[in-house]
Amino acid sequence: MTVPVRALFVSAAFFYLGANRLVLAQGPDLSAEAESFIEDHFSAAKGAEALQQFDKAIEQYELILKRYPDAVPEVYQNLGLVYYLARRYDDAIRVFERGIRLKPNMVGARLFLGSSYLMKERPERALPHLQYAHKTQPTVESAQYLGRCLNSLRRYDEANEYYRFALARSADKAYFLHLLGNSYLRLSEQVGNSLTALSRFHVRIPHNGQGDGGAAVVPSGGARISGVI
Repeated sequence: MTVPVRALFVSAAFFYLGANRLVLAQGPDLSAEAESFIEDHFSAAKGAEALQQFDKAIEQYELILKRYPDAVPEVYQNLGLVYYLARRYDDAIRVFERGIRLKPNMVGARLFLGSSYLMKERPERALPHLQYAHKTQPTVESAQYLGRCLNSLRRYDEANEYYRFALARSADKAYFLHLLGNSYLRLSEQVGNSLTALSRFHVRIPHNGQGDGGAAVVPSGGARISGVI
């Protein structure tokens, strides 16, 4: 499963816009000192992201999670996105999974967890996360990844629905027409292969005394399944 680098970076940048705000979970163990620590390292990580210094951003986010692993679930989302941009998909999966256990409704984490599974060629694991993301916040990005996932599962007709959704909303018509065209081609091949397999399953046997070509259709095993055609 290959997603173009252009699509990868545009999609991730879209969700970064919503990941800049830090919302601290209030609890008895979160002191003013803890809040200051989290905010300082969060700001440092965001600054590193802006400069595409991914290793530094990872370090800052991990410092937060090492000391306060449950305080801010969104930190897992941000860290997972950095791993995703660095193409460290196994790490991204690990971090996103931990984050959504704390806060299952993080749409960005769900979307890019699904995309990370696609990158690792595990579409069956990707599907529920991508479906959740698209149902909750339908975008061109979620439709694109969901379409690719369904294509990988050879569910081409369903994939085409999401490609059409993206095509209607994207400025890059040529890109999504290309995806849609390829998907329709695979669907036609799938239908053709099914019809070929079905035709091989049947054997035509002429009836005795019939010279007009009438025949009974029986399966290759010999049991009659239909009458005169």
